[in-house]
Amino acid sequence: MKLVRFFSYSLYLDHRSIELDTNAREGIIGIGFLPASKLIFCPTPTLEQTSDEEDTVWGMLYKVTEKKADDLGVALGCPTLYEPSRHRIYTIYGPYNNCISYVANQEALLTGSRKPDTSYLEIMRIAARKLKLPEPYQKFLDDTIKLGV
Repeated sequence: MKLVRFFSYSLYLDHRSIELDTNAREGIIGIGFLPASKLIFCPTPTLEQTSDEEDTVWGMLYKVTEKKADDLGVALGCPTLYEPSRHRIYTIYGPYNNCISYVANQEALLTGSRKPDTSYLEIMRIAARKLKLPEPYQKFLDDTIKLGV
């Protein structure tokens, strides 16, 4: 089985939400971030690239089978809402190229509401606290929930 790197910035931030198959050598690589990106909502979170390197999306980087990555994509709403995208993710171990994450497709961006799904945000906020992600990122999630932007 071929292993791929999967970067989760939302629903699967908490590693307990993914059943990792250690027999297939699946596992957690660690906390990672994607610079020059920000979260937008349609209404579930997705990534948007920016030109500002200070804009950063934090998440969890996993090593999973291709099938698991595909299954996670379907659970998130592929191909109706999301599509796979490849990124360079940075961790304390260095950068990892060609990491899969799922981003809203064009139709979801054009037709979706910009109001965040609060259940998604709560999951993200709880996981961000447990993972001790940077305070400014946690504040962004808190403020987004409060404002309902």
